[in-house]
Formats: sequence, structure tokens, C-alpha cells
Amino acid sequence: TTKRNNNKYPPLELPSFYMTPSHRQVVFEGDSLPFQCMASYIDQDMQVLWYQDGRIVETDESQGIFVEKNMIHNCSLIASALTISNIQAGSTGNWGCHVQTKRGNNTRTVDIVVLESSAQYCPPERVVNNKGDFRWPRTLAGITAYLQCTRNTHGSGIYPGNPQDERKAWRRCDRGGFWADDDYSRCQYANDVTRVLYMFNQMPLNLTNAVATARQLLAYTVEAANFSDKMDVIFVAEMIEKFGRFTKEEKSKELGDVMVDIASNIMLADERVLWLAQREAKACSRIVQCLQRVATYRLANGAHVYSTYSPNIALEAYVIKASGFTGMTCTVFQKVAASDRTGLSDYGRRDPDGNLDKQLSFKCNVSNTFSSLALKVCYIALKTL
Repeated sequence: TTKRNNNKYPPLELPSFYMTPSHRQVVFEGDSLPFQCMASYIDQDMQVLWYQDGRIVETDESQGIFVEKNMIHNCSLIASALTISNIQAGSTGNWGCHVQTKRGNNTRTVDIVVLESSAQYCPPERVVNNKGDFRWPRTLAGITAYLQCTRNTHGSGIYPGNPQDERKAWRRCDRGGFWADDDYSRCQYANDVTRVLYMFNQMPLNLTNAVATARQLLAYTVEAANFSDKMDVIFVAEMIEKFGRFTKEEKSKELGDVMVDIASNIMLADERVLWLAQREAKACSRIVQCLQRVATYRLANGAHVYSTYSPNIALEAYVIKASGFTGMTCTVFQKVAASDRTGLSDYGRRDPDGNLDKQLSFKCNVSNTFSSLALKVCYIALKTL
């Protein structure tokens, strides 16, 4: 075999140069596959050569390969034909038509995939997930199938990226005829809520906009009881973690309070959604850890006591002297008007002063509250039923 020299000549520009077929060919053993190659005739020494995986291909009747000599048409086009008859597994690869002259060269290529005559198929299957409704067709074993992402006409304007982008999902059919790897990551979330929370998660944050962004997220999570996707909770957990990075620098306690309120809202989500988010990404544990760090940062900045309350979460932190600590007594209670005692699950929100209409309180008594040698964080979360 002879390998072509790709570096001998510079790239050759041709007015016309094409090869048919021009796209990947999937064929069975024993099939016959003809190729045609045609290019503008620009030089008397011009040749059209055929290659497989970089090796020159010549007529070989024993292998069922036939190469037609170069033909000149009307002194303007040069053409050649290649026929692969009785295709075998060794025909799999990259086949190319190579035009060569003293002035330069150029190549067109196409991939051939050869399947056994008894090839298996993956069955047609419908997949419904948080990216949409996908109907995968019957697919040959060893082939990767592609489907365009489901178009979301409602709310699609909130998703980033050029709407003209061709977004596709793919799914691989393995050689055993079973659906294997897949990827839906380029597709939008089908649910409007999840798409909005995804957008929140993509927003750039800094110390200047952290509180305002947190308040926007707080307003959106008021409807957390309607969250239906584990990604809703995971995206919120990731946002709370991002907000937490700024609680060290923020002078007021507002950002920490808003983080607690967001976490309180998330507790209203369906228990199965919370469980799935916890199993997938430990989202619930990460939220609790963020709130604990908020309290730790406050005490580290010189505060002796830190406390904040929300409808479902109360958090208090104290600086205590470890050597003198003899115990702590904590009480949780809620101030509810007499007329509201039958509707405990209908919690209010913080007013502009940071108070709650129906305030959950959490009080602890310790033996030594004002030493800077150690600190203790106490928190309680109540899941409303």
C-alpha cells in the first residue's frame, strides 16, 4: 500500500469538486456500494485517486474493489468511479476521493460503517423526562441516534442561547441491540419553573447584587409546594451556596436572613422531590450546612449572639466558653393569634422590618454567653404537615 503525501502540495481551490454519496454510509456485509467523484479539470497532470484510511485503493477483484480510470468530460471535468462489491467488515473506515496536481491537492471523504447481516436493533422507545418527550426510532446496533430537542413555545424566551441553534439529544444503541448512553444536556427544561431556576443559577453574582438576586429567588420559591422536579431543589441549593460566599463580607445580616427564608420555602416542597434532590446531590444537607456557616461567620465577625427566624426554620448561635459550658436548654414555640390556631400551616412572611406575621421562635439559655473562646450553633427545622 502507498500513503498519500498531504504536505507535498498546498490546498487546491476547485470551482467544482464533489463526491457521491457524501454522507456516512451504513451498509450490511455483502452489499455493493458505488462512489462517484468529479472535479473541475484544471491541469493536464491532474489525477483522481481513492483512499481508505489514508491508504491508496486500487482495483482488486479478489476483494471486490473496482476503480474506474480517470475520465475527462468536455475538457472541463475529470471523473472517477469506485465500486465496492460484496462489502465485508474490513470495508469499515474513512474512504476518500483525492484530487492531485502540481498546483495542489484536495480531498473529499465519507465514512462507511459495515454491519453484520444479522445485525440487531434497539427497539423504538418513548422517553419522557424533565427535558421533554422523546420518541426514539428503531435503531441499528452500534449506531448513535439523534433527535431535535422538544420546542418549548411557552416561556422559551427565558432560556439562554441563540434560538436558531440546532439543539439535539442523542442516544447510543450498543452492539447488543440495547439502548445505552444518552445525553439530553443541550435541551431546555420542559417545565417553566425549572427553566427559571436554571436561569437564576446562571446569573453572575457579586457583593453588589447578591441581596437583590436573593430576594428575587425568595419571591419565586414562595410556590415551592408546586415544585415537581428534583432539579428545582438542586438549583436552589446551588444558589444558596453561592449567596453564602458573600455572607462573610456583607455588613448587615440581610443576606443571611433571606437565605434562611429561601430554605424555609423549600421545606414546603413535596417530600419525594426533596428526597430525590437529596439522593442526587445532597441538596438538603448542603442547604443546612450553608445556614450553619452563616451563623458561624456572624459570630466570627464579633457578634455574641446571632438569631434569625422564618416560618419553618429558626436559627440561633452563641459564643460560649467551652471550659465553662455546663449545658443548654432550648425551647421552640410559635406566636399564633387565637383566631388562627386551627390553621398553623398558613405561615406568614417577613414584613419590611424583618418580623413574621406568625413568628416561629427558638430560644436557648446557656451558662456562659459572652466568651469569645468557642461558639455553638443551634438550629431547628420544622417540616409542616
